[in-house]
Amino acid sequence: MEIMRIAIVDDEEPARLVLREYLEAEPGVEIVAECANGFEAVKAVSELTPDLLFLDVQMPKLDGFEVLELLPADVAVVFVTAHDAFALRAFEVHAVDYLLKPFSEDRLRAAIERARGRKGQSLRGTAGALEEATRLEREARSATAQARFTALVVAALPLGAALLAELASPGYVERLVSSPLTATLAGGAIVLQLAALVLVHRLAKVKG
Repeated sequence: MEIMRIAIVDDEEPARLVLREYLEAEPGVEIVAECANGFEAVKAVSELTPDLLFLDVQMPKLDGFEVLELLPADVAVVFVTAHDAFALRAFEVHAVDYLLKPFSEDRLRAAIERARGRKGQSLRGTAGALEEATRLEREARSATAQARFTALVVAALPLGAALLAELASPGYVERLVSSPLTATLAGGAIVLQLAALVLVHRLAKVKG
């Protein structure tokens, strides 16, 4: 099993301790950093390049979303918070998962498995899909219809893989039962990206 290198980011020490205790009991996991604020998180990601970030939302100075804006797009993030109000925004930025405190070890394990399934995915959010689709269409305007179709398929493949990984993830049914809104948003965000990709392709279509 490939080692998943993880960084913990939470301004509350008890929350970090609980998360560390759960993670240390998981096989194939290495905690490479433990951060008490957003600035430490940005520094840790830059220097240690973890595979996965467990990121609190509400923190002083830099909140979780502000931290995410300062990180490379290929950093996988699981938001950890006591509030469900940020779920929609979390999946808009293509978070791997959204854990509501207090969470169980099984729920944490499901989030790690989802991160393993989506490791290497660098496209986050509908905005990213639109930007990528627009770029491909600009390049394909003078190409043949077959070339345009190929560009669309290449852009859609990672999103399709992400959707399949979401639906096949071990904890998806559990999330659907315990938190229907969160589970639906996770899959729905990916579907919206695919729809946006196809829409941009059709709007920019020219005769081949």
